[in-house]
Amino acid sequence: MKQQQNIYSFKGAIEAGLNPKEYKYGKDVVPIGTFEAVLDFKIWAYGDMPAVTCYFTMAGGEKVRVNVFRNKEEEYIPGQGAVNLRYCPIETRYKVAVELTSRKSIKVISIEPLII
Repeated sequence: MKQQQNIYSFKGAIEAGLNPKEYKYGKDVVPIGTFEAVLDFKIWAYGDMPAVTCYFTMAGGEKVRVNVFRNKEEEYIPGQGAVNLRYCPIETRYKVAVELTSRKSIKVISIEPLII
């Protein structure tokens, strides 16, 4: 059975009434380490390195976004994770682990669903 993708194009997200610009990105706003948040929606990010941009709302209401890049197997699974962001459910709570790279950019280490 083929898995269903649930990722918007940027235009599709806007047409669906979503506001990606509300979500902040960068080492000054995305918590370094581990945090819990609800995955609100996902948008394809095209460029030199294809990615899925994940839009999260944290417990305090802060809205952040992170990119999960395609790996060698052409899947969107962070390094130590098991969740393929191409198919994972939205409107679900996740535990997200990020670190800073040597170039001081954000790298997603894992995204795992929380069972509540």
